[in-house]
This record gives sequence, C-alpha cells and structure tokens, in this order.
Amino acid sequence: MKEPQARRFGGFHIDTPHNANEKIFLTYFQTAKKKRKDIYRKILKVTTCNIFLGIIMSLGHGAVKRQGSPKALGRDENHPGLFIIKIPLNVHPDSEWMECFRNPTTFRLDSAHPKLIEVSGNNLMLRSPEKKITENIKWVEKYISQANGCYERKIAEKMAERKRQEEKLRKEKEELKRINDVLKEL
Repeated sequence: MKEPQARRFGGFHIDTPHNANEKIFLTYFQTAKKKRKDIYRKILKVTTCNIFLGIIMSLGHGAVKRQGSPKALGRDENHPGLFIIKIPLNVHPDSEWMECFRNPTTFRLDSAHPKLIEVSGNNLMLRSPEKKITENIKWVEKYISQANGCYERKIAEKMAERKRQEEKLRKEKEELKRINDVLKEL
C-alpha cells in the first residue's frame, strides 16, 4: 500500500491517497476553482482527503456547463416536425440540479421548456423544429445558467445547515462536559 503524499492544489497542500478517489478529488477542484472559490476555500481547511471527499459528495457536483457543440441525432419518430438535438454537459446532473433546471424562473412555453427536455447521462436531449434550433439552444443555456444559480443557493443552504448542526453538537458536548465536571465533584 502506498503512503499518502502531499499534493499541491490551488496554493494549498492536501494529503491525497493514490486510489480512485483522487480522480473525484481532482475533478471537484477543476470545477470548483472557477465558479465556487468561496465554497472551496472554506472546504480546503480540511486536512485529510477522506473527510474532504465526504463533504464533496454531500455538496454536489458544482456548476453544469455545456461541453462541446450540440449535435443533431435525427428526426423524432413520434413528432416528425422535430429534430432530436443532443447537448453534451460537463457532468451528470444530480436530482437537486435537475429540480432547479425543470423549474426555471424565466421561461418560454415551447419545445425548449426544461420539463420537455430529457436527460441521458451527461447529455440533454432537446426536441426542436429546424427553424428554432439555434434559438432553443440559447434558451437551454439560459435554463442551465438559472439552474446553476438555484443549485448554488441550495448548496449554500446545505453548508449553512451543516454548520448550524455542528455548532449545536459542539454546544451540547460543552454542556455535557460542564455537567459531568460538576458531577465529578459530588
């Protein structure tokens, strides 16, 4: 078994094991470094990779972005006037992000509405008439941006709740210690 070695990420030294978790760790940093500096700076105080990975897994995947160009896959068999357009994403969105995506604050009621877009792994599958493909892809990008904002707020709420719970637990431990110290004197 290899000994952990110090790795340098974003100006910080982190102990990381040489195993499959390192890929998750690196992927998170690449995503978080650009869009979520305020969150990852707080997380970087953690000194061991296992604790850090536990936090990452509970906090989500970071911002979702379009990765590469959309691709037309063909006509929709059920709706011949529509083309199926595959829009590749940088990550497989989790259910919380999908909830944000499906319920945008600004939207149009047409074939590009998020409730009509399917998710297949790291891809969004848009059905669009040929004349509106470019316009609908722009709307999908707006929906992605709105979903990222909503998702970041949810992550911030989770972090705040976690901090409240940790503070509550710390206070309870202090109270128990104080009571036990009094009981020792009896």
